Order: sequence, then structure tokens, then C-alpha cells
Amino acid sequence: HFFAASVAMKMQELPESVHVSIFRFLRLRQQLSLRLVRKKFQELVDEFLAPEWNIAFHLADPELSKDRAKAQSARVSLRLGCRAANISVKGKELLELLLEVDDAEGTQSPFPNLTSLDVHGSRMGDAEILSLAAFRFFPKLRSLNLESSMIRAPGLQALTTSPLCACITSLNLGSNQLEAAEAQLLAASLFPELTSLNMIDNWLGTAGMQVLSSTPSFPKLMSLDVRGNRIRAAGLKALANSPLFPNLTSLKAAGNHIQATGAAALAASSFFPKLTFLDLEGNELRAAGMSAISASRFFGNLRSLDISSNGIGVEGMQSLGASCLLRSLTFLNALSNDIGNSGMQGFAASPFFTKIVSLRLSNNQIKVGSIQAFASSVHFAHLKSLDLRDNAIGSAGMLALSASPNFPNLTSLDVRGNQIDDVGLQASSSVCFRSLVSLSLGKNQIGVAGARALAASAFTKLKFLFLSDNHIGSAGVKALAASAFFPNLWSLDLANNQLGSEGMQALVMSSSLLHLTSLDVADNGIQADGIEAMVTSPAFPYLRTLNVRSNHIGALGMRALSESSFLESLESLNVQNNEIETSVMETFSSRALFPNLTSLDARGNEFGAVGLRALATLPCFPALAVLL
Repeated sequence: HFFAASVAMKMQELPESVHVSIFRFLRLRQQLSLRLVRKKFQELVDEFLAPEWNIAFHLADPELSKDRAKAQSARVSLRLGCRAANISVKGKELLELLLEVDDAEGTQSPFPNLTSLDVHGSRMGDAEILSLAAFRFFPKLRSLNLESSMIRAPGLQALTTSPLCACITSLNLGSNQLEAAEAQLLAASLFPELTSLNMIDNWLGTAGMQVLSSTPSFPKLMSLDVRGNRIRAAGLKALANSPLFPNLTSLKAAGNHIQATGAAALAASSFFPKLTFLDLEGNELRAAGMSAISASRFFGNLRSLDISSNGIGVEGMQSLGASCLLRSLTFLNALSNDIGNSGMQGFAASPFFTKIVSLRLSNNQIKVGSIQAFASSVHFAHLKSLDLRDNAIGSAGMLALSASPNFPNLTSLDVRGNQIDDVGLQASSSVCFRSLVSLSLGKNQIGVAGARALAASAFTKLKFLFLSDNHIGSAGVKALAASAFFPNLWSLDLANNQLGSEGMQALVMSSSLLHLTSLDVADNGIQADGIEAMVTSPAFPYLRTLNVRSNHIGALGMRALSESSFLESLESLNVQNNEIETSVMETFSSRALFPNLTSLDARGNEFGAVGLRALATLPCFPALAVLL
């Protein structure tokens, strides 16, 4: 007792800054409990820690309307979270509770620190938006997310005339079926501090884009997202000809049926001198649109360019490669453009893209010849991420990449679906690949020999390894599991590789996979004994995601999962299509102890209505948010 008292005295004598530093190591619930210990602790938490909280409330509306206890609990939680800086609310009932908090708090703001409010996906409609717009107690609110909230003209009009408009810097109105008429309401208002406007997946059309382009309502706008609005070339032309957005640094206009004339108008505009991020994915630019962008004198500050799925072809890629006006690019996404070997060779020979850090060229009919040319180029020394998925570089192309000394900073390589066999991995131990953090080799044919070649490679920095659909078999997995070169691996994907229970047992016996947080062994013919080997071993103490979809774990495997004491860190579990019966699911839902599980996918099994009812109760999964 004397020792405990003396420790308590010393704790009280510590400076406030030390207390706060110690308290920051506590989780949110622990910090909330700490407020009840001493008044001093409550003051410290409220002043220094609460503004750092990010609180999300995701109770479904029926739960709150039918269960008074849950409704009261939500009220208490909202009151405790009043000092948080960021709050995410899903559901009409929860939003109503949020707006009722001031009833007991008087005229002083109950949310003094709130800077971000996220109610996306709530589908609450205009009535709740009207209440939100009239709410007086968000003095520091700067970010408001109303995506998929079913807001229409009445709600939008209330919002645009609300005092919130005066201080909001970020507004998300995506996926609300807003048309040109609603764009008129935005244009008739003033958002003097707004720097980010998200209008993704609405129905603006050309007319709505013309309205937004002609309004002086957003004098400080820096980021505009109008993806999926069918604005077409005329809509982009209207924006390109507008001098009202001189501070714009980011423009996202993907999926808008924009043709070459729209791209040409934007490329010829001098009104966006600060533009650094341009997304034109999934339009209809073709070679002419790409040529216009490549020849623009006004894109000298562009850092990121996404022209994927635009059919630019060989000619468009060659015009890009020949351009000396886009030297500042660090990110280029040109996937699905049919650039072929000739387009790739033209780009590979270009000396103008020395700053490129991330390059995405998947699904472009690129073959071995152009990859060999690219691997021999000395102009991409800063490259960190290279995506070549779904091409045809083959083993010869893989050998060229692995033997090249021209990518000293490469940390991520994706060559899934490229007809690579074990021969392509014979040089994987090259010093050129030793900096890799992520390697994706799925959907190739590396087989057992390829897995053994990988196992002999010194990938000491590798954290993510994706090997699905490669016919590795249990022998290949045994080689990987026995390798000493994967000490830092976090994520391992071995789906569809005929591992069987024998391969699963080999993984469990590995001493170099102790840091795994994600394991995918879906579709591998694993029986109950393979699952039992895993769940009765402390082999994966940090595992958070486990996918055993489409195996044959059955009743015995599911019971083993429910009785495991080594999977307490698990957050996501997929047991889809595993021949699991009703009685087993009842046992699982009553015994399993997964305090951190947030996602459970049990589709395609045989547990029927009774098993579903057992899962619906789930008293042992307090954190579960997604049940499929």
C-alpha cells in the first residue's frame, strides 16, 4: 500500500506535458475511462487529447429506433466525443442525435474542436440536411462530407445559405444525382474559403459544368472533382475558357466522354498555371487528344497525369515520349491504351521523363522487345513503382528487368499476368531487385522451380509478396517457408496454388514468417487438418487478415477456428464456400473470441436461416462492422 501510494504521489508531481505524452499511448476507450479517474486527468484529456480523436458512429437506424438502450448509449458516446476534431456519422437517427446534443449543453458550442464531419452514405435526405444547415454549433467546421446523402434542391439551397458556407474549406457532394439546376444553386452562393469541391458521380452534364465554370463562388478553389458527370468535350471547354480558378492545382475529370477537342481546349488554356494533378482516365482522347496534351506550353508544373483507358495507341504514346514540355511528371498512368511495342519503345527512348517515380502501363500489349529497351534506358533512375500487369513480357522480359542496373530505387514491381515461368526468376537474386518492398507475380506459371528460385533470392526488404495462380504446389510453398530471406514479410498471397493441407502445415512451421499480418490461401484444397495446424500454433501472432475462401475446412476446421487462442489480432476473416453447416456456425458465434474482428465473410456455405440468426447475434465480436 505504501509503495502504491508513493507511486501515485510521484505521478501527480509529473509535469502536464509528461502526463499527456503518457496518455497518448492509450486507446480511445482508455482515454475516455481516464477522464473519470481525476478532474485533472479530465482537463488534460479534454484540452490536449480530445482534439486528436477521430470518432466514427455506425449504428444502423433500425437498431436505434427499436432499442432505447442503444439510443441512450449513442447519446452518451456523442457527448463524450463532443471535443473530437473529426466525427463520422452514418444513419439518420445518429445524425438526429448529433444535432440534439446542444439541447443539454445550452448556448455554448458542444463541439468546440470539430473541424471535420463525415455523414457520407447516410442517405438522410433534405430534412436532415435542413437541420444540419441550421445547426449553430460548429464554430471550427472546415470539412463536410455529404456524399450519397440524397441531398436535393431544398437541402442544397439551405446549405448554400447557411453560415457554414463562410468557413467550409472542403465540401463533398458526390453521388447525389445533382443536375444543372442544383449547380445553379451553388453558383448563386458564395464559399469564400472553399479550396476543395467534390462533385463525383452526379448528373451535371455539359450544362451543369458550364454553370460551375462561370461562377465566381469559389475564389480560392484548388481541387475540383467532376468525375462521372458526362460533361463531355463542351463542358471541359467551358472550364478551360474560365479565368475564375487561377489557384486550381488538381482537376479530376475521369469518365466524362471527353473527346480530343476538350483535351485540346484544356491544353491551350493559360488559366491554370498552378495545375499539378490532372486525371482524364476513361475518356475518348485518342491519339489527337494525347498529342494536344503533349504539346501544351501550360502544363510545365504538372506532376501527376492519368490518361488511362483513352485509346491513345502507338501514336499517342510516341507523341508523349517526344514531348519535352512535361518534364516535371513524377506519376504517369497510361494503362489500357494499346500502346504496343512501338509505343513503349518510343517512350523508353525519351530523355524527358527523368523525374518519373511511379509508372503504370498495364494491359498495353507490351512484349519482350520493348521491355528490353526500357530496361536498358538510363532515364528512369528515380523510378520506385512499376506496373506492367497483363502484358506479354514473358520470362525474357523479366530477366531483362531483374538484370538491369538502371532502377536502383525500385521498391514496387507488378508483373502479374505476363506469361512468366521459372526461367524468368533465375536472376531474381540480382542485386537490382534487393530494394523491392512489393513484388506481384500472380497469374503466371512460375511453378515449383520458380518458387524455389524466389526462396533463394535475398529479398530482405520485401513486405508484400503476391503469388496467386502460379501452380506452386506444396513443394514450392515448402521452399518459400524454409527460406531465410523473408524476415520482414507482412502480406503473402498464395491463392489458387494447390497447396493442400501439407502446404498449409509447411507455412505454420516457418520461422521467417512471424511478422505476417495478411495471409491469403483461398482456393487451395485445404482440409480441416491444415486449418487446425494453423490455429493451434503461435506461428502468426500479428495476423489481421485471413482468407481461406473456397477450401474444404468444413465443420472440423470451423470448430478449430472458434477455439483458437492465437488469432486475437484478427480483423478480417473470409470463410466463404467452405461447406460449413448450421450447427458449426452456432458453435462459432458462441465460442469464438475475436475482439478486433471487423469483417466476416461467410457466404456460400450451408448454415441456412438458423446459422444466420446465430451470426446475427454475434455477442463475441464487439467490433464487427461488416457481415457478408
